[in-house]
Amino acid sequence: MHYFIPSVIEIGEDGVTAKASFYILDFQTLKNDDGEDEAYMFAGTFKDTFTKIDGSWYFQSINGKIDVVTPWTESWVNKPFIPDFVAKSN
Repeated sequence: MHYFIPSVIEIGEDGVTAKASFYILDFQTLKNDDGEDEAYMFAGTFKDTFTKIDGSWYFQSINGKIDVVTPWTESWVNKPFIPDFVAKSN
Protein backbone atom coordinates (compact mmCIF):
# COMPACT_ATOMS: atom_id res chain seq x y z
CA MET A 1 0.00 0.00 0.00
CA HIS A 2 1.44 3.36 -1.05
CA TYR A 3 0.45 6.70 0.47
CA PHE A 4 1.45 9.86 -1.40
CA ILE A 5 0.99 13.07 0.57
CA PRO A 6 1.32 16.29 -1.43
CA SER A 7 3.18 19.07 0.31
CA VAL A 8 3.40 21.72 -2.44
CA ILE A 9 1.83 21.92 -5.89
CA GLU A 10 2.73 24.94 -8.04
CA ILE A 11 0.88 25.62 -11.30
CA GLY A 12 3.08 27.40 -13.86
CA GLU A 13 2.16 30.84 -15.15
CA ASP A 14 1.33 29.23 -18.51
CA GLY A 15 -1.43 27.14 -16.85
CA VAL A 16 -0.26 23.93 -18.53
CA THR A 17 2.82 23.02 -16.50
CA ALA A 18 3.19 22.29 -12.82
CA LYS A 19 5.76 21.20 -10.23
CA ALA A 20 4.99 19.27 -7.08
CA SER A 21 6.71 17.70 -4.11
CA PHE A 22 5.22 14.70 -2.34
CA TYR A 23 6.01 12.52 0.64
CA ILE A 24 5.64 8.76 0.25
CA LEU A 25 4.88 6.24 2.98
CA ASP A 26 4.76 2.64 1.77
CA PHE A 27 4.04 -0.67 3.47
CA GLN A 28 5.06 -3.89 1.71
CA THR A 29 5.36 -7.60 2.35
CA LEU A 30 8.77 -8.86 1.20
CA LYS A 31 10.79 -12.00 1.74
CA ASN A 32 13.39 -11.78 4.52
CA ASP A 33 16.80 -13.49 4.47
CA ASP A 34 15.13 -16.78 5.50
CA GLY A 35 12.63 -16.60 2.62
CA GLU A 36 9.71 -15.82 4.94
CA ASP A 37 7.21 -13.00 4.46
CA GLU A 38 8.06 -9.94 6.52
CA ALA A 39 6.45 -6.50 6.82
CA TYR A 40 8.56 -3.57 5.57
CA MET A 41 8.07 0.17 5.63
CA PHE A 42 9.74 2.77 3.47
CA ALA A 43 9.46 6.55 3.30
CA GLY A 44 10.86 9.27 1.10
CA THR A 45 10.15 12.24 -1.13
CA PHE A 46 9.22 12.85 -4.75
CA LYS A 47 9.71 15.97 -6.90
CA ASP A 48 7.59 15.67 -10.03
CA THR A 49 6.64 17.80 -13.02
CA PHE A 50 3.37 17.73 -14.92
CA THR A 51 1.93 18.83 -18.25
CA LYS A 52 -1.73 19.56 -18.99
CA ILE A 53 -2.90 18.11 -22.31
CA ASP A 54 -6.50 18.46 -23.53
CA GLY A 55 -7.67 19.38 -20.02
CA SER A 56 -5.98 16.45 -18.21
CA TRP A 57 -2.76 16.50 -16.15
CA TYR A 58 0.04 14.01 -16.98
CA PHE A 59 3.38 13.26 -15.38
CA GLN A 60 6.27 14.76 -17.32
CA SER A 61 8.96 13.56 -14.89
CA ILE A 62 9.04 11.59 -11.63
CA ASN A 63 12.06 11.88 -9.35
CA GLY A 64 11.98 9.91 -6.09
CA LYS A 65 14.37 9.57 -3.18
CA ILE A 66 13.87 6.85 -0.58
CA ASP A 67 15.19 7.89 2.85
CA VAL A 68 14.05 5.00 5.04
CA VAL A 69 13.65 1.28 4.31
CA THR A 70 13.25 -0.96 7.32
CA PRO A 71 11.59 -4.16 8.50
CA TRP A 72 8.53 -3.17 10.53
CA THR A 73 9.83 -5.16 13.52
CA GLU A 74 13.18 -3.29 13.53
CA SER A 75 11.84 0.28 13.14
CA TRP A 76 13.56 3.22 11.52
CA VAL A 77 15.36 3.96 14.80
CA ASN A 78 17.23 0.64 14.97
CA LYS A 79 17.66 -0.02 11.25
CA PRO A 80 16.85 3.08 9.15
CA PHE A 81 18.03 1.75 5.79
CA ILE A 82 18.59 -1.69 4.31
CA PRO A 83 21.48 -1.37 1.79
CA ASP A 84 20.36 -4.24 -0.43
CA PHE A 85 16.67 -3.29 -0.52
CA VAL A 86 16.54 -3.21 -4.33
CA ALA A 87 17.86 -6.78 -4.50
CA LYS A 88 15.31 -7.91 -1.89
CA SER A 89 12.38 -6.44 -3.84
CA ASN A 90 13.13 -8.35 -7.07
